[in-house]
Amino acid sequence: MDRAAFRQAVFPLTEREQELKRQMEQQGNTLCEDTFLNKKGRHGTYRFTSASMVEQNRKNILWLRSRLGECLRLIIHTRFTRLPMHTTEFISVNYVYSGHLTLHLPDKEFVLTEGQFYLMNAEVTHSFEIAGEDDIILGLQLEREFLSRELLYDLAGNGPVASFLTRTLMSPKSGFSYIIADYSQDDKMKNLFEDLFCEFLDPSPCRDKLVENYIQTFFILFMRCQDSQIVSASRTDMQAVLMYIQTHCANCNLEQLAREFHYNAKYLSALIKKRTGYTFGDLVTAARMEQTCHYLRHSDLSVQEIAALCGYSNLHFFYTKFRQQFGMTPMEYRATDADIHTTGDLSLFEFVPAEGGAT
Repeated sequence: MDRAAFRQAVFPLTEREQELKRQMEQQGNTLCEDTFLNKKGRHGTYRFTSASMVEQNRKNILWLRSRLGECLRLIIHTRFTRLPMHTTEFISVNYVYSGHLTLHLPDKEFVLTEGQFYLMNAEVTHSFEIAGEDDIILGLQLEREFLSRELLYDLAGNGPVASFLTRTLMSPKSGFSYIIADYSQDDKMKNLFEDLFCEFLDPSPCRDKLVENYIQTFFILFMRCQDSQIVSASRTDMQAVLMYIQTHCANCNLEQLAREFHYNAKYLSALIKKRTGYTFGDLVTAARMEQTCHYLRHSDLSVQEIAALCGYSNLHFFYTKFRQQFGMTPMEYRATDADIHTTGDLSLFEFVPAEGGAT
C-alpha cells in the first residue's frame, strides 16, 4: 500500500463508526464511552493493560505477528468515542493525522490539531475524545522493553536532549509524564506515520526491520524538535528544559531559565542535577560545544566569530573549554575528519564537566 492508497482508505467510516455516529446524533451529540473492556482500578480510573489490549483483538488495533511480538501495537482510533480517565502499562503516542483530538488531564485540557501529537508515559492519568468524522487519530503503543533494545540505545550519544530522553523512556521510575509537540509545518512526520501504517496494512519483505527503522526515525525527529515546536509539557518535564537550554545556549542563564519554567532558580538548579546528573553549567557548556562543532564543520566563519555566536566573549576561555572537551584546538578539529568526533564526544554520557561550569 502506498501513501495515496492509505489516504483513500483511512477516511471512510467503518461500520462501527457509522453506528456510533447514528447513536451520537440520536442522543444529542453524546460520545460513546469506550473502555476497551478494561476495569476500573482502586482509584476509580480505568487501567489499560498490555494484555487486555492484545486479547481484545479489535479490528482497529494492528500489531506485528512476528519477532516483535506484542511489544508494538498500532491503532487507528475509532471516531465518535471518548476514552474515560485511565492509565496504561505502556508508553503511548497519539498523532492527529486529520481534524482534532481533545486531551484531558486531571488539571487541564488541550485540543490538538492536525500535525500535533502527544507522547505519554505509562501510569499517567488522562482521557481523550475523538468527536468528528474528520478526526483521524493514529496511535502507537510501545512497551518499554521494545524501546530498551537497540532502538533507542543507539540514539543516546547524540546530545543532551537525546541522552536524557532515552534514559527517561527506558527507566520505569522516571518523572516524565507527557509532552505535546507540533509538526504541522513539517511533512516529514506525516509522511513517516503514513509509511508506518502502510507497512502494517500491507506488509512487505523485511517488514520487522523496516518498522523498527520507522519507529527509530520517529524518535530522532522528536529529539530534534525545536523549543518552538513544544506545545506543552508536564511542569517537571526535563526534556523541555533541556531543549530550551540547547536552543538558547549562547545567552541562557539560570535565572532566565527559572523564570521561563516558573521555578525558583535554586530549586531548578537542584532539580536539573537530580534528574540529569549534571549541573546547569555542564549542560550549557555541552550545548555550546555541540553548536561550536556544527559551525566548524558547516561554515567558513572564523573561530572568533564562532565563539561569539556560541556565547563566549573571552576567546582564551573558549579555547580552554574546547581543548578540555576534544583534546585539540578548534582549527585542528576543523582540519580533521570531524565525523569521527560527533557521536560520543557530544553526549552527556561522555561529557566531562570542567571546574567552574559555563560562563
